[in-house]
Amino acid sequence: MDAGPTEQSTLPISRCAIYTRQSIDTRSDFTSCQAQFEICRNYLKSQQWLGWRWIEERFDDEGYSGATLDRPALQRLLEKVRRGEINRVIVYSLDRLSRNVIGGLQLLQEFRQRDVAPVVATCPDLGSAAQDNLIINILSVFAEFERELIRNRIAEVRAALKRQGKRVRRHGPLRL
Repeated sequence: MDAGPTEQSTLPISRCAIYTRQSIDTRSDFTSCQAQFEICRNYLKSQQWLGWRWIEERFDDEGYSGATLDRPALQRLLEKVRRGEINRVIVYSLDRLSRNVIGGLQLLQEFRQRDVAPVVATCPDLGSAAQDNLIINILSVFAEFERELIRNRIAEVRAALKRQGKRVRRHGPLRL
């Protein structure tokens, strides 16, 4: 005997994409993108009762800086957003979207214009209220600040090594 529609079946489906990014392409068995994806996927599963559904496509940028929006997986994601195929973009933390204030604000503005909700799995209480937007903006500023600190520290270490006559080499394969 049919029990009738459940609360879950009457909720609209919310198509969710998961975006991950890591600056260094590690080529290891378990990457930061995989760890981020698992956390985001588990959070999404906890929200399935609200009608959230993963679109079953990965958007992973391994080896891409958050300083720019010119990343292949992010651009694929934005194409889907622009076509209206996504209702929510889930990220592990806000700095995975961008480590540049202007770029981050551009992304968030585009999401708002297209009624796409950004969801931060590690801070899911952030919504669209004025105080939440303030917190998101502050987090964007800190993400850019952290990127600049890391860049400056690396430059200082390289300069010190060079002064000591030691070889300064970027990570990656040696090209002959």
